[in-house]
Amino acid sequence: MTIKQGTPEWLEEKKKYIGASEIYGLAHHYCQSELMAIGIDIFKEKPFTTAAELFLKIKYDFNLERTDSEASRVTLAFGSAMEDYVFKRLRGELNANHDHNQIQLSQKHDFITNPDFHKYAACSPDGYINLVGDRELPVKGLGNYNITKEMGEGVVELKTMRSQELQGLLDENVGAPAKYMLQNQYQMMVTGKKWGVISILLPREYQVNVNGGLFSSDGAFFKGIALSAMNHDEFEYLYSIYDLVTFAHPVYEQYQNIINKSLKLFCVDLKNDNEPIIYNNHEAVTRVRKMMEQIRPEGFYTLKLKETDELDQLINSYCEAHAKMKDEQSEKEEIGKKIIKLTKERYSKIIGTEYKVSYSVKGTMIFNEIK
Repeated sequence: MTIKQGTPEWLEEKKKYIGASEIYGLAHHYCQSELMAIGIDIFKEKPFTTAAELFLKIKYDFNLERTDSEASRVTLAFGSAMEDYVFKRLRGELNANHDHNQIQLSQKHDFITNPDFHKYAACSPDGYINLVGDRELPVKGLGNYNITKEMGEGVVELKTMRSQELQGLLDENVGAPAKYMLQNQYQMMVTGKKWGVISILLPREYQVNVNGGLFSSDGAFFKGIALSAMNHDEFEYLYSIYDLVTFAHPVYEQYQNIINKSLKLFCVDLKNDNEPIIYNNHEAVTRVRKMMEQIRPEGFYTLKLKETDELDQLINSYCEAHAKMKDEQSEKEEIGKKIIKLTKERYSKIIGTEYKVSYSVKGTMIFNEIK
């Protein structure tokens, strides 16, 4: 089934599915060792949506639309707004010097589900690509392997990235980032395609000269300039600032195995009502708590303890130690004030029977044990 993106029907329907941009959240939780094996730094590359959030989304038909930081909103809005330009540029670069043998690209905004693949499977491809005649696309890292028209239609994913990541992508031995590959492979699984293309727009330089001043190419100010240039069809200017790096690739079993395993384990947790635990992601924990406040406004995650419970004893011990520490700190401060009153204006050093006291340049007391 296909649903047009942005419609009320789309907003309602997508709550029931795991989209391509969300699949990394499941893989990050259920297949960490497998992700590290394909080169993803799971500690650095945190998912935009965690498995815990997806659990609540599916289980409670919850809308995950949320308010992010301004920087995140700028990044997302820029990527979406530049999509038309990236698509036009991709078509132009693929077909340069091929006037009579044009690769066909179609831009789409459909929401596609595939219950034959998985009941939660859905994606929103940026477009599709068809090779014609003898046109082929090489696959980096696979020697002489090429994508040909016999493989049928491919699925297209468009991205924007930061300038610092340019050099790695331009290395002839490096393919698209594994996180993006996972997303595109999932799109291929949902749509039934045998190959895909990831095309990435990114600044050539970290800083860009605007009227004699240098500005970050990743900052909101310059992104505004780039959007203005796009809206006024100033393509030559955009071409001078941005590189477009494109990767074609076939089905990769390793990636698709990760996707299948993640979906399988996620469904087991859903069936057993076993909510995934979030580790080392305070922002995600905060988002989940806000979701739970809406799902169960009467209260959630309440645990009543007995006197014999270890957790009850630990909480009591902690609070008692904290109270004792506060009392001791208060007593310490009072004693310190008395020592200062008796010594600071008269002496620079005091030698007691067990400790000696002196004053630092800033006037604070320094205690040393007499050995």
